[in-house]
Amino acid sequence: MTPEESERELDQDAYSVRDALAASFADILIAIWDDQEPAQIRSGTARLIRTALLQRKPVILLYLRQGEDYPALYLSELGQLTDARLQELETLGHRTELLHDCLQPCTDAAGLAWTLSQWMQLLLTPFAPARQVNNPESRFRRRIRAQRSLLGYSGQWLRYASGRGPRPLSIRQWLRGIVLWLGLMLNPRQPSPAWQLLELLEDQEPRSSRQEAFLHHLHLLCSALMRFDGKGLLRALRPDPARSDPPTAADYLPVDETRLQASFQRADRIARLYARRRRDHSWAIFVAAALAVFCAVAGSLALWPASLSGFWLFWGICEFILLRYIIGHVLQSRYRDWHGHWMRYRFIAEQLRYLQIGYPLLVMPQAFQRPSWTVHMHDGAARCELVSAELWLLQRLLIAAGPPRPAVGAAHSKDYNLTEHNALALRYFHAALQEHRDYFARSYQRLHQDHELLHHLAMLLFGTTFVAVSVHFFVSISWILLFTAFLPAWGAAIHGIITQNELVRMSAMAGSVWQQLETLHGACSLHARTVRTPASDYSRWEQTHDLRQLVQTLTQILSNENQHWRSLLQHKDPELPG
Repeated sequence: MTPEESERELDQDAYSVRDALAASFADILIAIWDDQEPAQIRSGTARLIRTALLQRKPVILLYLRQGEDYPALYLSELGQLTDARLQELETLGHRTELLHDCLQPCTDAAGLAWTLSQWMQLLLTPFAPARQVNNPESRFRRRIRAQRSLLGYSGQWLRYASGRGPRPLSIRQWLRGIVLWLGLMLNPRQPSPAWQLLELLEDQEPRSSRQEAFLHHLHLLCSALMRFDGKGLLRALRPDPARSDPPTAADYLPVDETRLQASFQRADRIARLYARRRRDHSWAIFVAAALAVFCAVAGSLALWPASLSGFWLFWGICEFILLRYIIGHVLQSRYRDWHGHWMRYRFIAEQLRYLQIGYPLLVMPQAFQRPSWTVHMHDGAARCELVSAELWLLQRLLIAAGPPRPAVGAAHSKDYNLTEHNALALRYFHAALQEHRDYFARSYQRLHQDHELLHHLAMLLFGTTFVAVSVHFFVSISWILLFTAFLPAWGAAIHGIITQNELVRMSAMAGSVWQQLETLHGACSLHARTVRTPASDYSRWEQTHDLRQLVQTLTQILSNENQHWRSLLQHKDPELPG
């Protein structure tokens, strides 16, 4: 605010914004409070303590009592911040005693040092349990990595017999590993949040192999042929084009977003790779299942080349290879958690994208204000555990970036002032809104067209099957089995692709978000007309405040869509085709 505007008396909403921002950029709250607070919370300090507790931020309180020379030291009891306690603070947290109940006195230096050490471990190294040698999850993954296929296990014994390798697992242990693999297929294990965070921090950026690149182009080629899309056919035959980066706030505003932009680009690249793996392998699994049915039918009919001498097992071998391919890829995707990596990195990338939109105006998405850890009761004792690796990483990136700073070389002071850049911020907001409008419009049209095309193709296959079955009642033709068995299998594969990718719901969700962004665009047009109208009482601070409200609405729409998308697809792990 300018000096003239700062002389005004601020309302409580301004202080609430300050409190939320202060808590978003901090790890621990150190507050100085006195005993003059009434039973009903009135001061900003009490509200800020409540805000920190709702985000499960540790609180160090220096409590000043009237007539005493030194304050008393209080520390928040993190084990008491259960979900029920947070619900009570959120709904009934207008009373002072509820805040006092979450704080415990600290009288000695040893207790303070021990508490601070526990806080630092929780805040900075929540992945430490996953690095312990005796961690059950770590032992399980080491055992899975030691398991080999039949050919690999035989090769290990041959190398051991020739003195060129270590002794492999015993036959009993190897058979137990086979049972372990089958159990992993039937009931895949979800990695713990600590292990997920360790992977996010330590994993190198994956690269696409030649096999994956071939499968991806084959997928694009078949999709283009099914659509009769000439341009898509040419794109499928060419190498992957380099993607252009969307406009960022730094392109419009003198603000430094280097750290956030680098983190976003990395998360976006990794998410795209895992998304491509998921789509391509899911498509290949269902296609392989339909082709396996064709091989079974062709083998029973002794189609060429099975009719030739010495090739009578040709179709049986092809069916075995296809089934082995399906089982192997389902197991590999579940063990390597491709689906989980895609969900995590896409969530991180989208939340960083929304943060970059609001960062110049200090608009924080809800993901940066939600607690990243929770309290579990075990044997009557409270344990603080990480609940979301993505939230911890996002909040750590925000705290590391700090409040907005002017870009290097900007012709301004060392401080970044929001109200000096209202016109530039409004231009950037319109650019971001237009970019997301176009994206969701294209996404809605593409997903809707894909669903209509696949649905019509499935109906055509089942209709042809019905005709073939009806003809078979009157005419006995051996090769008609190709129509009565293979075509339904192909239709079921198409239905599996539609269901696995949730094309119907994803298309409807993209259309809904597109309509919301259209409405917001209309509201922005009305706001622009209001801004152009001269008004003496419409200050720069009020312009910034209104612009923050528009940006907050945009990020709220996008965050809700991202949350719905995550809830819809988080349980869509790769499965064996029915």
